[in-house]
Amino acid sequence: MMTGPLVRFVLFGLLICVLTRMTATDTLEQLLGELKAWRKGVGAEMMQSNPDYGPNGGPGSRKGQ
Repeated sequence: MMTGPLVRFVLFGLLICVLTRMTATDTLEQLLGELKAWRKGVGAEMMQSNPDYGPNGGPGSRKGQ
């Protein structure tokens, strides 16, 4: 499997092509479907929330530690 800057550049170019030919709703639905298919195809799991994250330095934040 290829990774790295070249792959990101190619994928970005493909995304631009898709975005210029579809409405925003169509694009969102298609890209979400492609993301779900990719995750399933490679066995990627959804990210989990970070219990140590607090957005403004409040409880659960690691700021100042």
